[in-house]
Amino acid sequence: MVLCGYSSVCGCAARVGHVHYAAPASPGDPNAAPALSALPDMVREPAGEAERMHPPLALASEILERRLPDPPDDRSYASLSEWVESTIAPWVEQRRDAIDDVRFQMMRDSPAETEQVLCSTVVGLLQEDTALSLERIPAPAELDREPEVAKMFRDIIHLQARPFMEAALREYAACAKLGTDEGAELERWGRFCDVRQKRLRSDQAIGAAPLAAVTQTVTHGP
Repeated sequence: MVLCGYSSVCGCAARVGHVHYAAPASPGDPNAAPALSALPDMVREPAGEAERMHPPLALASEILERRLPDPPDDRSYASLSEWVESTIAPWVEQRRDAIDDVRFQMMRDSPAETEQVLCSTVVGLLQEDTALSLERIPAPAELDREPEVAKMFRDIIHLQARPFMEAALREYAACAKLGTDEGAELERWGRFCDVRQKRLRSDQAIGAAPLAAVTQTVTHGP
């Protein structure tokens, strides 16, 4: 994804969406907000695997702590457009690279089924968190009195976040299948991912706007 500024069809606006989470997060809760504390308890691992997983898990924790930068107090079109181009776009690129690094560290050296399930779950949480962060970008103040246009901007940012949410859904689906196929202790990880992906798919279906309707209505900033 290339995050565009307000000057194009890729303009950004606030949208928390229809995703609902339990709070606080508890281990193994598929309805908790994306966080490592929501992961199921670790399964028993062969000697050395836990130690090898520590660096990528530490990196994943750091990624989640790097929150979306705060928007400027000035919510004018010009100010937010500059903020998106100069601050948010680099944040997205850095996140994408860091998530790829987590995946690489977890999946190298012929990973066992335990590591594959763990990788899919963790990367899914990171992708989901990125999507939800983008959907919280505020709309320009000029749209406060234009609810119909503001809704279109919210639909557009939903489209910008969609690739990250779709990536999260793919990771959860992979985790659910492998966990179910392997059974035993991995089965509860499979259930965690299965419930999470089904909830997200339902929420996305409720909140999604038809692409054609959005692109035909909003083609430029105000």
